[in-house]
Amino acid sequence: MSMTRGEIRHEPTNAATIPMLTVIAALIGGVRGVQRARALGGTRLDRVQYAGGYAIAFGLAGTIIGVCIARLFEL
Repeated sequence: MSMTRGEIRHEPTNAATIPMLTVIAALIGGVRGVQRARALGGTRLDRVQYAGGYAIAFGLAGTIIGVCIARLFEL
């Protein structure tokens, strides 16, 4: 099979691992948020709020890193 100029051939890849990075980062962020709230002497609601905030922040960072990895390796 010959390729013409400008044609890009994509190999099938396992891109399902990229979304897992987001989930793992969000879970790590949630745990880190609880630890941070405990260290500051927060109540249970403080721990929940910190866990949510950190989970969102880490999940967003994981998504951005996943997109960068996917584009870098053309997944």
